[in-house]
Amino acid sequence: MAILREPDFAGQVRVKFDYGYFARNLYFNPKKAPDFAWYLISIFWASVGIGVVITFLVYFLQFELKLDENSLVSMVFKATLIINGTASVVSPLGGTLADRLGRRKPIVAAGALLASAGYAVMDAIVNSSGFLSGCVILSVSAMVCYSARRWHWRRRP
Repeated sequence: MAILREPDFAGQVRVKFDYGYFARNLYFNPKKAPDFAWYLISIFWASVGIGVVITFLVYFLQFELKLDENSLVSMVFKATLIINGTASVVSPLGGTLADRLGRRKPIVAAGALLASAGYAVMDAIVNSSGFLSGCVILSVSAMVCYSARRWHWRRRP
């Protein structure tokens, strides 16, 4: 924020916000933009999958891994730190890879396969280190899928 320049709007007339105009601009035609429609569907299902994992994380750790209260708090913290830390590193890499390849679908498909592997690892685990490795795989897959489409502000050659 310190290096970004803010335009000077002093003396300019601001247009009143129009809710109808805003609502009309939220609509898109899936027939005219099928790739965008599939992207929205894939992001929705990836978010649902991660949301389910996060929602039931404490119960899973308590009842499947048999963690006590003290180690449960520590494990949730580690899982959250790993997921967010991995996502912070992988997001720019996924976007850069998508920009270099010039195609997004293979990257999103690879992310979906990685997500399946992450869920399988998390389901088949019997200890906390296996659970944490499943968290790494899952966060890598999700951020690859998300970042392959979110780097729209970068100019391509």
